[in-house]
Amino acid sequence: MRIAVTYGPMCLLRSAEETWSDPRTGSEIGWRRIVEGLRELGHDVCGPPGVGLRHKSYDVAISINEPDSLRHFNIKAPQSHWASFRICMFWLNDFSFCKEGFDDHVDLYLSPSEAHRQKAIGDWGAPKPEKWRINLLGCDPGGIHGVGDATRVPGRAVYCSSPDRGLHRV
Repeated sequence: MRIAVTYGPMCLLRSAEETWSDPRTGSEIGWRRIVEGLRELGHDVCGPPGVGLRHKSYDVAISINEPDSLRHFNIKAPQSHWASFRICMFWLNDFSFCKEGFDDHVDLYLSPSEAHRQKAIGDWGAPKPEKWRINLLGCDPGGIHGVGDATRVPGRAVYCSSPDRGLHRV
């Protein structure tokens, strides 16, 4: 399967190549892990290294956080790329940065939790709630084969998010 994994210019504070070699936020690391995981499964994935799109058509296009970047995968637009299915992994907290009509270019949204999905289809006004599903993010050691129950150790903590989301308060 040929897959394009994009990470929009709004999210990249540095070049895609630099971000790939040194991801610093939860979103950047998530983007890199998706690309690496799909490659390990044997898919032909466009995403750094080799940032540029190599083909005209893809089976799937995945955008991290930016539904507008999927506009580039439109069969009706001249000089565009094409994907038969377009997914937006949406980990942000509103649509205020999106251009009008962004939803027309997305076939499926994936929220990191049910609470996030509910906010998206409720308070944030997702145009088509039926497009939203959950792809849980986090750590569930009990659900990992061979790990079993996690033992709590006083004084230890795990912080699994972008530094701008409260790490300074931990």
